Amino acid sequence: MADDISPEDLDRDLGSATYTRIYEALTRFEQMAERNALLGFYPSLTADTFEGMDRIDDALVSLAINLIYRRIGFDPEFTMEKRAREILDINLRFGSHFASFQHALLVKISNFPGLEAREAMTALCARGISGEHEKKAAKWLVSYLMDHEETRPTVVQFLGRMKDRDDLEPVVDYVRPTLTPEERENLDEW
Repeated sequence: MADDISPEDLDRDLGSATYTRIYEALTRFEQMAERNALLGFYPSLTADTFEGMDRIDDALVSLAINLIYRRIGFDPEFTMEKRAREILDINLRFGSHFASFQHALLVKISNFPGLEAREAMTALCARGISGEHEKKAAKWLVSYLMDHEETRPTVVQFLGRMKDRDDLEPVVDYVRPTLTPEERENLDEW
């Protein structure tokens, strides 16, 4: 079809550092993927794709997060762990409040929200955060993940691992007021 994009064009556009080219290429790919699940290729999206771009906004970050999330169905070597790391990295480096909401929503509506939350929190603990932007994005993500009965227990467990780390302690402090008395007691014991 006329709107299809070849793997070569997709790679070239993703390497352009130009918002319009990257957004249009990903949109074309997404439309192709919706029509045909057996494409034989998938964009290699990482946070580095967006480094040095002329601009970046919620629409592009959202599109990237959605495509990375869906990649697991297209690429058998793309694991949940890798997906969690890639989405988290894009969210922390370039995301907004909206990106954190979307990231958490994808976790919460998945077939295995507890497992997805564990992967996201494992990635957060392994990666850590640096700078105010990443701190805000991490606070929002963790807060949103706590708003679901199937993800909350996992997140609370990870708060115990995070509370004594200089980079992640502000995230724990941000959500501490939302903890139940029992959760606060357990957190203090960990």
